[in-house]
Amino acid sequence: MKIALTGSTGFLGKELLKILNDKKFNVKCYSLRNKEKIKLFLNDVSKVKYNVIINSAASINPITKNDFYINKYLPKNILSSIKDLNSTKFIHISSINVKNPLLNDAYTLSKKFAESSLKKNNVIIIRPSLIIDETYNISNQLFENLNLFGMGICPMIYPGNLYSPVQLNILSKYIVDIISKDFIGEPTYNIQGKESLFLWEIFDNFCKKRNRKAIKINTKFLNFILPKLIKKFFYKNNKLQNFLYIDRKIYKKVIEI
Repeated sequence: MKIALTGSTGFLGKELLKILNDKKFNVKCYSLRNKEKIKLFLNDVSKVKYNVIINSAASINPITKNDFYINKYLPKNILSSIKDLNSTKFIHISSINVKNPLLNDAYTLSKKFAESSLKKNNVIIIRPSLIIDETYNISNQLFENLNLFGMGICPMIYPGNLYSPVQLNILSKYIVDIISKDFIGEPTYNIQGKESLFLWEIFDNFCKKRNRKAIKINTKFLNFILPKLIKKFFYKNNKLQNFLYIDRKIYKKVIEI
């Protein structure tokens, strides 16, 4: 089976590539760092007969034109480049953020836009919740630089958003399993983990795995004192969002793994 994979150097993409290689699939990885590489990829899609195309490329914090292009327009351009959707599966990795009406940050809005361009087409859309690995590192790398003065003391918002994080390895295996399944119509998979954790709890576990000390910064009061207008501003920033209590769990039409 011949597979094209974008985003193979990312948090999810690396794990997908490992599992695909373990299963002996013929995988070609594409870097999309500039216009030339994107053009090369789309040209290959139009000429090479891939059995599966997995688009896991995305920018969590889109800033540049290329970031927004990859998040918003690339999925549609992949779709239009595929010659025969009956023989090529197109799997697009989106985000469960699109199901939360409160979130209006650039990443979420770009994912919503991309999905709107894929409707009524033979595309598999996968919307994972926050992705964590076995050491409680998370997909948006929010924790990486939180080590106060290099002393192993790490401040973190308490309690932060409520997540149902999905394990990186389990999610990757689930996506790879989809490759061998037949499907009809427009399947969309809303995927989250079985356990609910506040951001603080995820971070506390992250620190324990690294022999660091997590320090609480209680922001719970902000939910009660901030006016709605200010909260809307917080909802537009994917870092400020965590200062408020936001329930990111999905309760309908969701797969728990």
